[in-house]
Amino acid sequence: KSAKSIPKASNLHIHSYPCNRQISTNTPCFCPILERVSNIKYLGINIDDRLSWKIHITSVAKRLRKLIFKELRAVCDKTLLIQTYKALGECIITYCINSWRAAAKTHILELERAQRSLLKVLLCLPFRHPTTAVYEMVDVITVRQLFIFLCIKRYHATVVPYLPASDARRQRFPAPSARSRIAQQHFNFNAPRLYKYFNTV
Repeated sequence: KSAKSIPKASNLHIHSYPCNRQISTNTPCFCPILERVSNIKYLGINIDDRLSWKIHITSVAKRLRKLIFKELRAVCDKTLLIQTYKALGECIITYCINSWRAAAKTHILELERAQRSLLKVLLCLPFRHPTTAVYEMVDVITVRQLFIFLCIKRYHATVVPYLPASDARRQRFPAPSARSRIAQQHFNFNAPRLYKYFNTV
């Protein structure tokens, strides 16, 4: 049979050491079976079998929308509202963002819509208020800009202590190459390229 005609295994049976020794006998096996699933949750991150991060981003957007407290804006001023958003909202958005930010823009847009909805409710703005004006009013950045900022910040902390002493105005940073799309979504591929780009600006 060809490789395409062989069905994929739906589970993985891992035997314990005592059971493995008696596998040739008729003794019944009670070892647990690991079944195949389309996604798992590990350390608060939803990882799907295609690494599209759609399930995780949808989960983050739902958690962000739960922070929409209309009663809070009646007892707090604008400064306290923005501080509350940065303490709670950005904490949810930036958790492991270096892992899932390389998802498709259509998935990221769902999270940015939840972010804008939260900001508009906090500031009593109409639903159709211009997006650019919202971010300028509260002095916060979008989800994509948050990823770029944290990506450069993390890479800067790891690469600067190991740079050789040089009198050159601009340092040269080697940017890795990758052919597969999954590899191009990784932090080790994006971070050097972003750092190199902003270093030459």
